[in-house]
Amino acid sequence: MQNKNNDISDKEIISLFNERSEQAISKTSDKYKNLCFKIANNILNDKRDSEECVSDTWLAFPVQTKRFCNS
Repeated sequence: MQNKNNDISDKEIISLFNERSEQAISKTSDKYKNLCFKIANNILNDKRDSEECVSDTWLAFPVQTKRFCNS
């Protein structure tokens, strides 16, 4: 069974960022935090560093979504 947090599409998430919605980061985190943590932990092999890496990703994400707005 799919988690309800994963039901939002990537386009909907980008729209939230474009609208400067407060939900943008939380929806992104809900959908991708486990995957991002697994990737970071596979590279860093340290739980604390991996958690910090994922947190930093959410801070940088709004800036990067601007590149994909028109696609």
